[in-house]
Amino acid sequence: FCIAGEGDTICSKMPMSPAMFRQQVQEGGLMFTHRSDEEAVYQLQTKVFQDKVSTCKSLQLTASRDGDIATLIDSLPHYKQLENILFHKMDLGLASFKNLMHAISALPSITDIGLENAGLGDEEAEVL
Repeated sequence: FCIAGEGDTICSKMPMSPAMFRQQVQEGGLMFTHRSDEEAVYQLQTKVFQDKVSTCKSLQLTASRDGDIATLIDSLPHYKQLENILFHKMDLGLASFKNLMHAISALPSITDIGLENAGLGDEEAEVL
């Protein structure tokens, strides 16, 4: 979900924490071919997630599902190097926007938040 670029890592899909990944598998929201590989899949997903979030400095995101914002909020605390986030074509709604801004405010490394075609109105602007 992250692509190495010139000195930065850019993530373009909603990141899923290992805990949320495990929950999705257990609830049947995510499936893989061989259930006997379940623990190995969990370990691999955890390794990849940790490798990516430890170097990611920039996120460029478009929400495509209702759960994407919750997934992002769950994952954000793991991004210790994250400096900027660009949200593109995301109809967040007031409650989701407030929750997202609260999660972002807990990250001291964030210096830039971009919003393009985010469907924000006056109420959301007041949150900023």
